[in-house]
Amino acid sequence: MDFTSGLTPTTMAALRPAGWFPGRCVDVSSDVQSLEGQGYVPSPVTTDFLASFRGLKIGPAREDGPSSTVNRSSSTQWGSAGGIRTKRR
Repeated sequence: MDFTSGLTPTTMAALRPAGWFPGRCVDVSSDVQSLEGQGYVPSPVTTDFLASFRGLKIGPAREDGPSSTVNRSSSTQWGSAGGIRTKRR
């Protein structure tokens, strides 16, 4: 499945150095098992998305810090099973 058709050139430029390439597919069986163990049934689209993007490390777009409009009281990161966690500072 192509998840990149709506991404901007800037986003694509960040994905490639992080190790992403068209057709990337990593083993996410442990992530799927973790989700199922929590009572979730990941759809094929979810599994395909995880397989395409799981494990990529992408740094900030700006080295001088986030824009002044970003909420600095929380940070968002991918959880171990691909979910999003938000931590309050």
